Amino acid sequence: MLKNLIVLSYEKALNFNPKNYGKTAIIRISSKEFSPLKYKDKFIAILELNFLDITEEDFYTFTPEEIEDLKIYCPNPYPISTYQAQQIVNFIRKYIEEIDTLVIHCDEGVSRSQAVAFIVAKYFLKNNTLANEIHRNFNP
Repeated sequence: MLKNLIVLSYEKALNFNPKNYGKTAIIRISSKEFSPLKYKDKFIAILELNFLDITEEDFYTFTPEEIEDLKIYCPNPYPISTYQAQQIVNFIRKYIEEIDTLVIHCDEGVSRSQAVAFIVAKYFLKNNTLANEIHRNFNP
């Protein structure tokens, strides 16, 4: 059963070794191509998603040219989609009883990963104390 939530930046996640955390899964969120994890084989499951740290409202302020420019460094220059949100929910549901630790990272470890951690704490773990702590530390 999931006991630990760890939120990291992209750089810290690359070198994170889950060996002392029991069975560990990772959700990787980035606006860029993924570099390989140093300890990839030690995670029991990995979910990788590309989306920007923007709202749908913000996205619609971009011109088509700006979107094309974003594609240079972001394979999916759009906000999170309903499908991607469902992938996260399905991943958590699939592994929550099997894993001890869930690592969540985004580029800075600040907003996308914190938002996912909040949802996990509040709605999957039903831990309002942890959810409130994550919310206090949340800096979108």
